[in-house]
Amino acid sequence: MSKGTATNAGLYMLLSVPAQPLEDVSMDFVMGLPQTQRGNDSIYVVVDRFSNMVHFIPCKKTTDAIRVAQQYFCEVVYAVIPKGPLDLIPLPNRSKVHSKAANFVNGLQEIHQAVYDHLTEANAKYKQAADKKHCSVEFEVGDFVWAILTKERYPAGEYNKLSARKIGPVEVIEKINSNAYRLKLPSHIRTADVFNVKHLIPYTGDSSDEDDSRVNSLHPWENDVNMEVLRKMGKYTGITYQVAIPMGGSNDLPITKQPPVAAQVLIGTPGTMKKWMSAKKLSAVYIKILVFDEADHMLDEVMVFDI
Repeated sequence: MSKGTATNAGLYMLLSVPAQPLEDVSMDFVMGLPQTQRGNDSIYVVVDRFSNMVHFIPCKKTTDAIRVAQQYFCEVVYAVIPKGPLDLIPLPNRSKVHSKAANFVNGLQEIHQAVYDHLTEANAKYKQAADKKHCSVEFEVGDFVWAILTKERYPAGEYNKLSARKIGPVEVIEKINSNAYRLKLPSHIRTADVFNVKHLIPYTGDSSDEDDSRVNSLHPWENDVNMEVLRKMGKYTGITYQVAIPMGGSNDLPITKQPPVAAQVLIGTPGTMKKWMSAKKLSAVYIKILVFDEADHMLDEVMVFDI
């Protein structure tokens, strides 16, 4: 999880199965096509989830919502263009129904029921197969989590290899469903505040700490990039490194149970460094170079005593 990739958290959530045609449809537009003799340059696509029937309706890029609604009812619902108001009214309700018509309707209802049962069974099998590779992870309002920032969450032109991959801890302020949560993001993070559970990692520390957790939540560190650079340098130079920043994972050992720091390069925040030194896991006797990154932000975040 150090590189900010998605987890296998979250079970597959089924969509409701429609019981008859046109009960649930999806719509989209294919635009930018060569113009036809009638001036159409786009295709209005309607897909029925029940029957998987697809309707391709020629239209124009400038077609407004009213015209789109008219095309939907004329080309999809009624399948023919009505010539007048009488074509849209239902047939009169008679006390006697023709036997052939009744048989046709009953047969159609049986087909619809068979299709519904088949879709329900297929969805259940798909969910069973999908859930084998996932686990159930749920959060409650008030919990703190690490949030993974994927490339798609950055505004156009702002993403680069040095961008933060993971921020936190951030608070869960709303549980939309078992797979979607609304987070209280810092003001400088310009992205949607709703995250899928696969992009959330439980935070196991104390949310009230004023050490590195607080700094990370407001000013994300580039730990992944730093570690990657040091790893490549160490491959050819023999430089050893260690990260003294708790990432909130379930496998992180307490500082008191970790071995003393023997690496040549140590990456950490003032609060964490202080804890390591207090636990006698880090000695400042052999420190030759000390670098403070974004020290002004640390002062803003009442870290002056740790610095």
